[in-house]
Formats: sequence, structure tokens, C-alpha cells
Amino acid sequence: MGRQRVVQALPAMIAIGGMLAGVSEAEPSRIWFGSGGCVEQHDDGTFAVFVRGEILGVYSADDVAARDVLIAVVRDQADREDLARAFRVSPATVGRVITRYNRGGFRKVADYGCRGGRTVRTPKLERRLVELFEKGIGPRAAHGDVAKKASYGTVYAIHQEWLANRTAHAGENSLALAQPELTSSTRRASRGSTSLRSLRPWRLRRRR
Repeated sequence: MGRQRVVQALPAMIAIGGMLAGVSEAEPSRIWFGSGGCVEQHDDGTFAVFVRGEILGVYSADDVAARDVLIAVVRDQADREDLARAFRVSPATVGRVITRYNRGGFRKVADYGCRGGRTVRTPKLERRLVELFEKGIGPRAAHGDVAKKASYGTVYAIHQEWLANRTAHAGENSLALAQPELTSSTRRASRGSTSLRSLRPWRLRRRR
């Protein structure tokens, strides 16, 4: 009876073993860079970039714009040789990406990575992405909405610019809110000093 159960269970055990073998074969190829950064290569031809366990983005082998933008994002995490090895490109490619970033930021990097060197950014595309970002949608999810119009690199670049602009506006608003408080405090201090000056002659006359 026990032998019969074992025989009946063999097909299921073989199937599970095949599934585990498939999982083992599907293990991505990782190349590490810097302190806790890595680029994973998957069987479907995509690459995922991680830094300290947090995924920064995913790009396909033919999405040069997305790849270059992610190289620019982690440019300070390791030297050029390590980044080149992790991203499966030459050190010269990494150097060109960094040069374009220094000249024009993420926009310059993403635009150059488009086919033919022509930008796909349009005011309509930027407005649509800004609407998505303001709703709390991240660049990966937003790219799914505009995948036919722009690469992930372009979406990520616009997201970085949006974050920078929002931070700048937040700083300006903080200064604007603090200015009235400083003005009112200055006025109170001025009134206080005026009242003291008005009292001093009276005190001097009383002493005489």
C-alpha cells in the first residue's frame, strides 16, 4: 500500500523538480558595482538596476536612452570601469554619458539616447507625465501609460526634473512664508526700540 502511494506521487515529485530546475536556470546574472549596486540581466533580455536593495529602473537591451539615464543616476556610486562592467558597456560609453549629463542633465542624456538623436519630448507628453507624477504615480508605472511615445529613460529624466522643480518651489514657498514673520518681528522690535527712546527723556527729567 505504501509502495503504491510512492509510485502515485512520483509524477508530482518529478514535476516539482522540473519547476525548481527552471527557477534555478532563471536566476538572473548579476554584476555588482560600488557599495551595494548591481545590474541584473534576465532571460527576457531586460536589465534591472538596484542600489542597496532598491530597484531604480528596468530597461531592455535596445533602450539606450533608459540605460544611459540609469548610468547617469549611479554615476557617483562607482568608477567608470566598474559601471561599464555592470552595464555591459565600454568605459568610453560611461564617460560619454557623464559628459552629456554634466552639459545638460538627464534631459541631455535621454535625448541623445533616442534613435537618430532626435528627442521625443513634446509639451503634451511632459504635461501628461506631470499629471501622473502629481497623482503619486512613479516613473515605472507612468511609462506604462506612454510606452508607445517615449522610452523609460525619457520618462525617468522628466521625473527627475519634476522632482527637482518641486523641491525648488517648496524652498521658495518656505522662504515666502518666513518673510512675513521676519518682517512682523522686525516691526515689533522697531516699535519696542521707539517706545524705549521715547521713555528715556522722561527718565532723565525725573532724575534731574
